[in-house]
Amino acid sequence: MDLNTMWLFSLSVIFALADWYAVEHNITWLRYSSKPLVIVTLVAWLLVQPIEFPLLFWFLLALLLSLIGDIWLLAPPRFFMAGLTSFLLAHCCYIIAFNHEKLPPANWQMILLILFFTGLGVFILPLLISNIRKKAGTRKLQGAILIYYLILSLMALSATSTIFRPEWERQTAAFVAAGGLLFFFSDFFLAFDRFVRPVKHGRLVVHVTYHLGQFGLILGVVWHLLIQGFI
Repeated sequence: MDLNTMWLFSLSVIFALADWYAVEHNITWLRYSSKPLVIVTLVAWLLVQPIEFPLLFWFLLALLLSLIGDIWLLAPPRFFMAGLTSFLLAHCCYIIAFNHEKLPPANWQMILLILFFTGLGVFILPLLISNIRKKAGTRKLQGAILIYYLILSLMALSATSTIFRPEWERQTAAFVAAGGLLFFFSDFFLAFDRFVRPVKHGRLVVHVTYHLGQFGLILGVVWHLLIQGFI
């Protein structure tokens, strides 16, 4: 990994720290400026890597859609669905990125992963939907939440499956799997905090897990591609 470009990644981390501070201390101007800059600088870092652009295309598109989602979620609550749609498309891009060349192996480890996310869905979805039904103006979200959970689970499953793919190194797969799981739980915490009940420091938890998730996914992917010599 080119250490000469790591300042861009470090800058993205600094903006993430600024965003976490702004969320915890309710500093609106800092939150509005720092949160988008996290992804902007992460995109810049990805673009300067000595890796062929086609190999990065779907990851770049996922980040850009995440950036759009971040901006929508900074807007008033009526734009929540726009943010949800942007992140739904971002997860679709991650799914394509991890699977368009080769699907995960069909083995017992993958079956266990599928059962794990299915079990989480059995627990999470009834909880969310029952609370959504109680709130005026949110009932139309029921179908959207079901679709979103399916796509979110497939994204996390795709990222986590790298641990069991022989073409992935153990270290890089660990970063990607952790990133996918953190992104998954960030969205869960967001939904729980919004639709079930507010959680103390809930917004901070959402932002921290979201940014660490993105960092893990992109850092792991870049490290993997550079090790494999896909330049």
